[in-house]
Amino acid sequence: MILCNGAKVVDAVRKSLRTCGFDLVCDHFTSAEYSRDGLDLFVINSGFIGRIDNYAKRRLGIEIEQIAEKAGVHL
Repeated sequence: MILCNGAKVVDAVRKSLRTCGFDLVCDHFTSAEYSRDGLDLFVINSGFIGRIDNYAKRRLGIEIEQIAEKAGVHL
């Protein structure tokens, strides 16, 4: 799981993953899943943590919990 602080970071990470041969599996508004050789990576746009409101922080927490559950990780 890769948490990115802002859209520019997300774009750079996504470009790097594609360059490294990762395939886009699923793309959502605030996250994306990539895969290569049985390795799944999740890229999440957290926004700027210091500037997001409580609703956005909770959305981020729920999204992280859902991705962790999908990946079989217990938080």
